[in-house]
Amino acid sequence: MLEIKANLHSSHVLEIAFSDGSNEAIIYPSHIPDDSLKLLAEAAVRVLGPAHSTEFVMYDEPGEYLGLLEATGDQLEFKLLHFRDSVRADRAQAQPLFSTCTTAIGFARAVSRMLATLQAGTDEERFAEVWPPGFPQATFDLLRNSIRRFRDA
Repeated sequence: MLEIKANLHSSHVLEIAFSDGSNEAIIYPSHIPDDSLKLLAEAAVRVLGPAHSTEFVMYDEPGEYLGLLEATGDQLEFKLLHFRDSVRADRAQAQPLFSTCTTAIGFARAVSRMLATLQAGTDEERFAEVWPPGFPQATFDLLRNSIRRFRDA
């Protein structure tokens, strides 16, 4: 099972950990969370839709991280690569940080849990405004319930 955890250390420092139970990669994108996490959520939406592959980028200093998602049947391969010089032209020069297979809905749920944790301080109406349109209602409901459980704990 893929886990994506995010910790917000300050308004500009974000730590994201990807884990499949045996391997883990921790990255520190320097963008404020909404920029990188919206891309991550939109990637999940596209994979659940008609597209078979997509990618998202999170910038850091130095370099950048590239997340690759590719669907084959009901399986979703997720890879996280790091480029030290911010040039993604040659993927062979990237440092692979993490790779795992999951299902598309498993990835969507992992993204939902991560976003729920980060957005727990906002009200549900505000969260609905930034959540990508077209995301499955069942997953959005799961996210909303996660936010409530987080607040009630």
